[in-house]
Amino acid sequence: MKQLSIRQYVAWLTLVPLMFMAVSLESFFLQDRFTSLDADLAERGNLIARQLASGSEYGVFSNNMAFLQNIAQGVLQQPDVQGVLILDAASDVLIEAGTFPGAPANAATARAGKLKELVNSQMPVHRNSEGLLIYRAIFPAQVVLDDLGAPHQAKQIGAVIVAMSSARTGQLKSQLLLLTVGWTVLFLVFPFGLIYVGSRNIVSPISKLSEAVRALGDGRLETRASVSTRITELETLTRGINDMAAKLQQENDILLQRTDKLTEAQRIAHLGNWEWDIVSNTLIWSDEIYHIFGLSPQQVNVTYDVFLQAVHPEDRQSVMDCAREALEQGHPYSMDHRILLPDGSLRYLHEQGEVSRNDDGQPVKMVGTVLDITVHKQAEETIRKLNDELETKVQERTKQLLEAQEEIVRKEKLAVLGQVAGSVGHELRNPLGVMNNAVYFLQTVLTDADDRVKEYLNIIKSEIASSERIVSDLLDSVRTKPPHPEIVGVAALVDQTLRKCTIPPSVTMKLDIAETLPPLWGDAMQIHQVLRNLISNGVEAMPEGGMLEIRAVADETAKNVAISVRDSGTGMTTEQLRKLFQPLYTTKARGIGLGLVVVKNLTQANGGTVEVRSEAGKGSLFLVTFPAAGQRGQAC
Repeated sequence: MKQLSIRQYVAWLTLVPLMFMAVSLESFFLQDRFTSLDADLAERGNLIARQLASGSEYGVFSNNMAFLQNIAQGVLQQPDVQGVLILDAASDVLIEAGTFPGAPANAATARAGKLKELVNSQMPVHRNSEGLLIYRAIFPAQVVLDDLGAPHQAKQIGAVIVAMSSARTGQLKSQLLLLTVGWTVLFLVFPFGLIYVGSRNIVSPISKLSEAVRALGDGRLETRASVSTRITELETLTRGINDMAAKLQQENDILLQRTDKLTEAQRIAHLGNWEWDIVSNTLIWSDEIYHIFGLSPQQVNVTYDVFLQAVHPEDRQSVMDCAREALEQGHPYSMDHRILLPDGSLRYLHEQGEVSRNDDGQPVKMVGTVLDITVHKQAEETIRKLNDELETKVQERTKQLLEAQEEIVRKEKLAVLGQVAGSVGHELRNPLGVMNNAVYFLQTVLTDADDRVKEYLNIIKSEIASSERIVSDLLDSVRTKPPHPEIVGVAALVDQTLRKCTIPPSVTMKLDIAETLPPLWGDAMQIHQVLRNLISNGVEAMPEGGMLEIRAVADETAKNVAISVRDSGTGMTTEQLRKLFQPLYTTKARGIGLGLVVVKNLTQANGGTVEVRSEAGKGSLFLVTFPAAGQRGQAC
């Protein structure tokens, strides 16, 4: 991630909210002004159409073409009026003046027919990209009737269609947009300049402090920060960094003295130390390392290659990799490995080392220690075996306890559900029924409501249906009703279920149900509920869309029919599959964990079985099997 300077960070921290506020206000202002301009155009168009209809009443009634032509030409002189069409009672063209975008240009009759399709008494206003078409019927006493909002008592004697151009309104919108954008840019440039100038008094001292801290981090503990500033906080920070550097330098000197003493103590404790000159590839061992490797002190001229020859062949590559990572990547050199002594015996060693580098950062030397841990390794191996046995027993016992605990929790959940299911179902279904009736009443009454109101009513209706389904799942999960078996056709039942499910356009359905399948023997309503839950779960598992496949296969040997519902959704993990049919367990954000409990209970109540196969990221397949019906309406 790219690092930002303080000046850049302050600029972003200030400008982003300002830019967001400016763009938001600009968008709100432009939206309001654009809406106002469109409303003004529509209002003027309606007023012109009303006046034209009123003024044309005499000309239409008396068929005075000259009079109507004069009125039409006068209306065309009004701003934004693009075309005028005056029709008689039979909708035949009396007068046509100007142009009508979107209408055929070959014949007046065809043009008038097209315009009457776009606007009429049922749809008096039509809006397109070039402007408005406004329809106004001509009645005797037109103004009185329209203004009072009373039903028309007089016979319509004609109509007018006025085309209003939105070109001038579009120019006003463009000018308003350019003006608003220009002021917004000026509004942002001014605070940016102030921020840039004001931040210099802060950025320069902080840059010096950053350089001092970086130098201290590089090990140059003699570094001190020198900053001249009037800002109290920065001055305090400078003093704190300098004090910290002095203390670090003092503690570093003490640490060096202690390191020398510790090295001597390791020698006394038979802990060997070594030094590897990487440039000349020479290796210096202490006497104790010679003893550990089964050699006499200074017996051979050791090098890194000689050391590698003594390492066990199976560990040699890992030792080389660890050393290379320490040299190239700066990883710590610390590892356990085995060596073979000249007499063939095996020893375990623990090595630890550090890399020294020159001013260019190149490794030049490596120092470290060697500790014989053979006895410790043997003890560790014994302890490891004991721990493995103990861990296996603990895991087995823990698994048993967890399963027992889950079983207890599951029974408690079912007990609680059994106690509250009836009461909750009664208390929720009554208000849900009232709400559903209210939505139906509003949809019946508000037939002319705008699309947004209809959309919200549909959303409310959908949520009520979802709530009723949850209540049904709650009741079915704890009190499965005895089934009333009958002969049930598979294809018809699946088709009926799909009609009651909401399948989004992004989900592709694939059905594979043969007409020759034998019918099922079971409760149609309960099997319908099973399929509906599985289909709904499959759809919800594919929020971005996908393939939902429903397939039915008859097993003549087992005398049953297997119905599978496969989705290409998110799939489930092994842990989720293990808990899938537990009450109140769900993998969905809005689920309550009862749908699959109902599926299992109803399937088993009808003499069937349910299986699930799933893999994370590769979808899920639910397979329900029900008995097939015999010749006399009984299960085979």
